[in-house]
Amino acid sequence: MNEPIVWHKRNPQPAITTRILVPASEQIVWAVNETPERATGWTFNYDVAKRYGGGKQLHNVWSLLVTSQRERELVDHPAQKPIGLIERLVQ
Repeated sequence: MNEPIVWHKRNPQPAITTRILVPASEQIVWAVNETPERATGWTFNYDVAKRYGGGKQLHNVWSLLVTSQRERELVDHPAQKPIGLIERLVQ
């Protein structure tokens, strides 16, 4: 069983109301769409993960900035994710 990855947004948008907390995190589910017996053929790049963790095991809470204005020029989508987050997930 794996824990979900939590993306801690270091610079989230402020809440537009004073009735809620600022949404500064999102959960990312890492899953394989197969039974445990048949879930083969996928790769977990442990050495790459250690590099992201500064030479130590990578934690499941990733503190990254939200999508930069430069990246937003590429596409206008309300749930756009930063390139650095996507690169880390793919690697």
